[in-house]
Amino acid sequence: GKGDFFGTLVVAAVRADADGLALLEELGVADSKTLTDGRALKLGATLRERVPHSVVRVAPAEYNERYPTYTGLNPFLADLHAEATGALAQRGDNVGSAQFERTGLVRAALGPRASRRTEVPRAERHPAVAAASILARQEFLLGLAELSEEAGVALHKGAGPPVDEVGVRLVRAQGEGALHTVAKLHFKNLQKIRARV
Repeated sequence: GKGDFFGTLVVAAVRADADGLALLEELGVADSKTLTDGRALKLGATLRERVPHSVVRVAPAEYNERYPTYTGLNPFLADLHAEATGALAQRGDNVGSAQFERTGLVRAALGPRASRRTEVPRAERHPAVAAASILARQEFLLGLAELSEEAGVALHKGAGPPVDEVGVRLVRAQGEGALHTVAKLHFKNLQKIRARV
């Protein structure tokens, strides 16, 4: 959800030994961006039952409070990755993750919880990271559905014009305060919505 105006921000981690990696390959895990929403939801449910995992979900209201305390999104994400990974990692583990703005952000946030750390571009090609990306996407989709129900309007993924349309309708019906609990308010979408209300 890091590129989505509406919805939660989610980070997930998966722990996998050799047998776990074989299971992930057997289940057909792949980068969540290559899966349909339906496949991500179904595969995410299977992964939750079959692999050790940790999911950290930050609702929009909490996100809007925490985001300004960081210098940008990447340090925020690094802390969330450290939280999710720290729930599973043991000293001496090799912890892999996607590379952020520069290498070392997640390592610094994790501290001594893992002595070996690998941050690489396109890390989702690795089965454990792909599985974590699926769990995060599943949780984001479930959260977006919950927020849609609470708001009484179908919230869209992304940050494009359809999102602005929904935002305008929501603000006209419920006031701008309604966005605080369903949207990430530092996005440019907020200004576009304000200009149209």
